[in-house]
Amino acid sequence: MRRLRADLRYCLGRYYGAYLDAQAAVDRDPTDAAGWVVLSQAAARLNGATAGVEAPRRGIAAVGPDPALLKQLEQLRAGKSSESTARVQTGRNPADRTEEWPGNLGALARDIVLKMQRKDWEAARTLVHSARQTYPDTMVGPWLDGIVEFSQDHLELAEKHLLEALAVAPRSHRVITSLAGVWSAQRGPAYAGDQLVRTAERDPGFAYPLPIAALAFLEARQPARAEAAIRRAFDLLPGSAVPYRKLAEFYLELDRGSEALAICEEGLGRFPQDVGLQLQHARVSALLGDREAAIRSYEKVLSIRPDLYLAAGQLAKLLVAARKDGVSQRRALQIVRQLESNAPSDPLVLGAMGWVYLKAAHKAKRARELLEAAAKDAPEELGVRFHLAVAYTRTGKTELARRELRAALESGRPFEEEPDARRLLREIGDGEPQKHPVAR
Repeated sequence: MRRLRADLRYCLGRYYGAYLDAQAAVDRDPTDAAGWVVLSQAAARLNGATAGVEAPRRGIAAVGPDPALLKQLEQLRAGKSSESTARVQTGRNPADRTEEWPGNLGALARDIVLKMQRKDWEAARTLVHSARQTYPDTMVGPWLDGIVEFSQDHLELAEKHLLEALAVAPRSHRVITSLAGVWSAQRGPAYAGDQLVRTAERDPGFAYPLPIAALAFLEARQPARAEAAIRRAFDLLPGSAVPYRKLAEFYLELDRGSEALAICEEGLGRFPQDVGLQLQHARVSALLGDREAAIRSYEKVLSIRPDLYLAAGQLAKLLVAARKDGVSQRRALQIVRQLESNAPSDPLVLGAMGWVYLKAAHKAKRARELLEAAAKDAPEELGVRFHLAVAYTRTGKTELARRELRAALESGRPFEEEPDARRLLREIGDGEPQKHPVAR
């Protein structure tokens, strides 16, 4: 599986990730000739043909004169690059994050949404009927039926269809989320919270409804019940790190950072190798101002998952923010260059790369491009918007910088660089026109 993922990553232009996966594959099975080929291809893409030659040589020593390895070695010596042995032509931009559905379902779902937007309900129902016939015995038809009825405020009918969908797919996140909306519209958010907790309790091991229930109770201004709903996950998943992650997220949502950190540390005491908890610990530590603790957590994550781009990006960003020594600055730039070789699309990764280029390499134009892409895909990430404002300031686009700073500061949500954002807005001015007394 690591070799197959290496090949897929290579096809998508994510060469460093492909290199790491291929290396893991041949470490596990030195006779995997295809793994050696992908390792060679990725190494050549990253560091040139000379670097790619070592892998087929080592592969031939382990496997023997395999034809694919001999061909790869010959092509590299000739200065050419071969295609991956299982090359998949996707025909799409890897940065395209549009959700995909199997078969023609995507086009059908988009058509139904278009009909609903136009309030052409009969046409929407006709398409849903078609979905029921095309995908019988699945949740698709009744779920779409429920969505169409909910859009018209036919709440009882919507609930009926969605419960039908839930019976077919009792762990469908889509159905659960849709039902939460219907229940809230029927009898208020507290009722929705109760129903979601019951749904989770009917299916031990399925804790997905509980965080949604907590949000519903918060909307109903019942914070104690919200926390109790989240804590029910400890009973339903006693041997899992998931409840610790969810409770930490909940505390963070309520701006209770110290409690979020405490629950992360409690969870890591039981599950020290859990990547999700390590990521939470790093995030909370950074928010609380302990950047060195955050760096240690991201280092731990990368020791477990060296191909986790989000952790690598956040580590690079922290290295330039927390440390001023040349070694840390160079390491941050090295991480970012490796990330660029992986064609990342995650906005947080793009944002981290942009910040490192701005701070450590003084490449304001490239930084601005990356930060603009990040802010476009994740406008709710306030730190990214602040970093984009800094990039705009460096490139003389002061009014755009003011726009980003106002958006971040007026959101009402805390973020790590909030004091810096307020300081920068004072420095560049708020842009409001000056009022002058009228001459008499």
